[in-house]
Amino acid sequence: MSTELLIHVLRSGCCVARVRDGRPELVYVEHGPDPGDVGSIFKGRVVRIEPAIQSAFVLYRANPLGFLHVSDVEPAYYRHLGPAPGETPRLEEILRVGQDILVQVIRKGEGRKGATLSTYLSVASRYAVLMPGLTEVGISRKVSEERREALWKLVNSLDFPKGLGFILRVAADGPGREELQEDVDCLSRVWAGVARRIATAQAPAEVYREEDPVRTVLRDALKSEVETVWVDESDTWKRARDFVEAAMPGRENRVHLYDGAEPLFRKYGITEEGGPWRADAAADGPTSGPPE
Repeated sequence: MSTELLIHVLRSGCCVARVRDGRPELVYVEHGPDPGDVGSIFKGRVVRIEPAIQSAFVLYRANPLGFLHVSDVEPAYYRHLGPAPGETPRLEEILRVGQDILVQVIRKGEGRKGATLSTYLSVASRYAVLMPGLTEVGISRKVSEERREALWKLVNSLDFPKGLGFILRVAADGPGREELQEDVDCLSRVWAGVARRIATAQAPAEVYREEDPVRTVLRDALKSEVETVWVDESDTWKRARDFVEAAMPGRENRVHLYDGAEPLFRKYGITEEGGPWRADAAADGPTSGPPE
């Protein structure tokens, strides 16, 4: 019994079909990330500092510039200045014009107003959040008091990479050790890939995009019985291969580019007459809903 995953790339997101022995058994839509770059990480450059409002303006992509307040600057940027405990130096002491800086978008811009940025970086998966600026491991405050002790025992049995901080999410209260460890390892490998891009990228440059919908699909599907994944757009396929190679090494050969003349979904009989999604409706967006 063979299981394939078909990924048809839309303008924002993707339509996904799971096919078992040539017969479609599930079709759903995975929506894309917030169009305002919220959650994405950039290697930016400080272009202006405004001492009066203790803020910097950062070129992180094309204009408008992003806005960074001193309260969103991680202590790693000023620890060498030796401030007193709980004290934050003035921004003009911490940053300089022309300096490269890693920032994450925490609020999208409106009109001519640029996005709000932070240097407190985080990369999330289903069960954990990786925070490269920290070194401790913790548990979400949303986990109930009666469950915290049991979850701490599980957390203490996991292997975390040195030098990186993690927070276990509420969803981590349920899966077993093996599944949680795989999630932590996956996040660690993803961050290693981000770190390599940071080292070589010229600012301004995007180094991490929050929850690419195809990546979300692959992260879940390739842990299951799916043997083959078809992606019908070349740039998306390349990104998908890179992600799988970094996060789940050894499984990247399951991900293939579909470049046939016939639309991918139509080839498998998923049409207006034969399935819950129309192959010719992609330009108008998805017509099916996510799985229950």
